[in-house]
Amino acid sequence: VCECFSARATVSVKSPNSDDIVKMPMNRLQVGDLVMVGSNKFQRVYGFSHKTDNHVANFLQIHLEGTNDPLEMTSSHFAFVAGKKGPIPASELQVGDRLHNVVDGEKEIIKIESATHDDGLFSPLTLDGTIVVNDLLMSTYALPLCMKNVEGETPYMQFAGFQFPLTHSSIHRAIAPFRVFCEIFPSSTSCKEDNGPGQFGTFLFKDISSFFSSRHVLLQWAVLSLYIIVDLLALFIERL
Repeated sequence: VCECFSARATVSVKSPNSDDIVKMPMNRLQVGDLVMVGSNKFQRVYGFSHKTDNHVANFLQIHLEGTNDPLEMTSSHFAFVAGKKGPIPASELQVGDRLHNVVDGEKEIIKIESATHDDGLFSPLTLDGTIVVNDLLMSTYALPLCMKNVEGETPYMQFAGFQFPLTHSSIHRAIAPFRVFCEIFPSSTSCKEDNGPGQFGTFLFKDISSFFSSRHVLLQWAVLSLYIIVDLLALFIERL
């Protein structure tokens, strides 16, 4: 398990019956909650790629100027950084980088430490693939399966003779079918289970790749083509 925030991270949730906004710890967030995903923007949590209480895990503590509580996230989780083309793994964050605070603008990282906690791992998913944690704009995604990233290079998954970059944007596109499924069937067990979306990610990025990697390249092409069609259909449905 690698792609998560700690239970001590906080999110802002909007009441469905009023404009009241409540800050709560990550471990109290539930599927269906309207969580802040940008400045005064809220979206429904459609699932969790991980939601595990009482689990021991290692986190990076990101300390920022003018804040008391550090942001705690695992090293493979993507973070938006000022001046970068897209989110980068937390392991690549450096002192001096600036993160976007939806309340006070950009905040500079002043210290990065490590910490180990036993109160769980949490990774909620939203339609935009973004979420505001500790008032900071964050991605809801991470490098799948704790894949190691070579510094300065974009990690990738190889399939059918192609190298597919693993970035915030590519992962967001790749899981579009599951995202649409959960929007159409929100009461489905696969969406409401604590780790249902995470199991889909494992199936997509690990199981399919491992099973077909030793098969004939034409079969890999056929599987890839089928998934591209399904994925494009899902992306089209999202735009309706």
